[in-house]
Parts: sequence; C-alpha cells; structure tokens
Amino acid sequence: MRYAALLRILVLLALVAVLEALCRTGYITNFTMQPPTRIVQDLGKILVSGKLNHAIAKTLTNAVHIFAVNESLVCEVREQCAERDRQR
Repeated sequence: MRYAALLRILVLLALVAVLEALCRTGYITNFTMQPPTRIVQDLGKILVSGKLNHAIAKTLTNAVHIFAVNESLVCEVREQCAERDRQR
C-alpha cells in the first residue's frame, strides 16, 4: 500500500476515534448522534435480521437503473460534442 493511501486511512480512523470519544464523553449527545460503534452494531443487527432486505434490494435496483441511465446520457452527450467538434 502506498504511503499516501495509508495516511488517508489513518486520518480517517483518527477522525472516527475522535468522534467516538466526543460521543462517549457527552460532548455530542445521543440525541444528536449515537457513537459510531453503536451505529455499526445497529447496522449489523438490521442486516442479520433480514427485515430490510426487500427495501435494500429495491434501493440497489434503483441505483443501478439510475447509473445505467446516467451512463447512456453521458455517452450521448459525448457523441454530440464529438460531432460538433468534427463540424468545426
């Protein structure tokens, strides 16, 4: 792993650790935000229970559709720009 990538990961982990400490010490209340560890625990419980599998699948399906539409539009715009450049 390159030094820059490792440094980015370390900075990100340090920021999460500071956020965790602020939440645990009460500087950030539970009403404002739960500690990151509790967020991860709750996410794990939701994923293991399977209660939201249908909603997750629907959201991912929508994201794939939007990505496909976006890519087709980008290709069309690129073609139009290239055609315009050729006509100049």
